[in-house]
Amino acid sequence: MARLLRFVPAVWVFLLLAGPGALWLAGTRQKHVEGKGFAPIPTLTGGSLRDAATYDEIDLAVLDRLPMREHALNLRAHLMMDLFRTSPVTDAKVGDDGWLFLSSEVLSCDGSQVYTDPVAAIDVTMAALKTSGRRGTIALTGSKFLAEQEVAPRVDKAKLECQRSLESRLAAQAASYPEGLNLAPGLAAIKAEKGHTFLKRDTHWTDESRMLYIRSVLNFARRGLADEAGLAFGGYIQRPADLAKTMEVARTDADRTINATQATRPLKPGSVVIVGDSQTGFSLLNPIGSTPMFAGPLVGQAHCEVFSIAAGLCDAIFRASDTIIWQTSLRYAPEFGQRCGRAITTFTEKLSGKRTSLQVNGADVDTLPLRDPVAATIVAPRDERTDVPRLVRVPVRKASPTAAAVSVTATGPDGKPLPCSESTQTVPTDPISVPVPAGMSVGEIALNVPGGQSTEFGRPEVIDLDGRAPRQRTSTR
Repeated sequence: MARLLRFVPAVWVFLLLAGPGALWLAGTRQKHVEGKGFAPIPTLTGGSLRDAATYDEIDLAVLDRLPMREHALNLRAHLMMDLFRTSPVTDAKVGDDGWLFLSSEVLSCDGSQVYTDPVAAIDVTMAALKTSGRRGTIALTGSKFLAEQEVAPRVDKAKLECQRSLESRLAAQAASYPEGLNLAPGLAAIKAEKGHTFLKRDTHWTDESRMLYIRSVLNFARRGLADEAGLAFGGYIQRPADLAKTMEVARTDADRTINATQATRPLKPGSVVIVGDSQTGFSLLNPIGSTPMFAGPLVGQAHCEVFSIAAGLCDAIFRASDTIIWQTSLRYAPEFGQRCGRAITTFTEKLSGKRTSLQVNGADVDTLPLRDPVAATIVAPRDERTDVPRLVRVPVRKASPTAAAVSVTATGPDGKPLPCSESTQTVPTDPISVPVPAGMSVGEIALNVPGGQSTEFGRPEVIDLDGRAPRQRTSTR
């Protein structure tokens, strides 16, 4: 018996190595795991077979396709999470008592990314909204790291304080608007009463937090709409947890559905646009186990995914709207300044302002050809207002039918990009729009224009984003 036992490890290793291969020969195939496709099978040639990298590629291709790989990864993830309290992937972190967190929440504060100030970006966006005659508000989704600090994994204190400072500044900015959709007090009350505002293994809010957000959105769309809709909690469900899925582990969170139980008077079709990320998606657009609010009290209204704005995919619904509710998670807030430029261009396209001129190397120019890269400056109007944000619109004077779209960036006196200033034409006839924050003269900014294009830009105009709707202002063109 003792002699037989000595062969057990060898048999185990043989089965471990040969078993998946035997299953593959028998016709068993592995599905895609780890959120990606299979590694490609390298092309074998005389030259590639002499390259050591080819054999690494073969290893990856075979490994991805081995049967039972999914079970092996699942077992590995369970062991790392439950036994060693660590994450098997870099996208997620493990906290106390099995709580999971998204690693990228702290990336904006680790020095690896350079963003414009999101508070200034939000300010100029809201100013453009109001000046265009629309109603608008910002809804801030807080950080799970900060909201659930007592069970969060340990991160660098400086990064945590950076996140805390950013969230505080953004919350204060959201609360400063007269009609602001300020979720912070309600979320604090939920935290105090229920203990948590986020789901344990998911990036999204709990049922109580989602109810707060949904009620706030409906009541901003029309006063009293939430009560009119009869919002109520439904039954309990086991919700698949997205952070656990990232680790290739099947875990769920206990959750409740939220339903509109009563019919409502319809809103004017297309009058309300809700901009947001997956927090809005799970709350209003594609809730698990319940009817979407867009099929109930928000029927006929529009949704714009925040990642679609820069490409101009939300232009049409922005033009038709009179109310914008813009939800942003804290982890995406630093990128706000990279997405708001196209939205501001669309909001303000019917506004007019004061004509001024361009300068290149200190000399006035009537047009700005793009044959060579230039850094142009703008002559400030004599009666320029710097107490409010402004918009510099540089029109296209001449565009070739075959001209490519032009991307222009604007930098301030410190050489850093201005909020919402990454302006890209969707078609060659679009003007370039550059928002200017309050407190800065338009003469202090530089337009960085690439060369090699046949487009010519003409004399710009400066529009005061002072909150006065078009019917309140007189054109000075």
